[in-house]
Amino acid sequence: MKESVQDLMRRWVIAAVQGIKTHTDKDQQAKILEMCGYSCAHYDLKKVRSLKSKAKDETELLELLNQVPWCGTWVRKKNVIHSRCTKCGCPLVQKYKLDVDPIFCLCSLGWVKAIFSEAFGNVRVELPKSLMRGDEYCEFLVVLK
Repeated sequence: MKESVQDLMRRWVIAAVQGIKTHTDKDQQAKILEMCGYSCAHYDLKKVRSLKSKAKDETELLELLNQVPWCGTWVRKKNVIHSRCTKCGCPLVQKYKLDVDPIFCLCSLGWVKAIFSEAFGNVRVELPKSLMRGDEYCEFLVVLK
């Protein structure tokens, strides 16, 4: 019986994440998985650049970003932009029904960092809550510097 590409991808990603968790420390895990998130953001960064060129200011840019069907709505309070997502926004998790270790969320953290760095410059991103860690939602905090 021939294995489907979907089954192969599911097993490969799960094994890769487990290997990263097993053979690296927390700092290395963050660097590797955030790099994956940056890579995943490649096409979305083109859209951010386009929206940024159309926006007259940061408020309008955030409004335009919220029109893109990404996970949750992004709300700015002073120098922090936050969002709560009630389902995982990762297309790999959605398409391949991945049940991976919660460190995989560091990839999404990298994606958010890529998007908001492109939009607003230097940012720090935090993920205080995560569905994969058992929370009710994922919460991203984007701290503008």
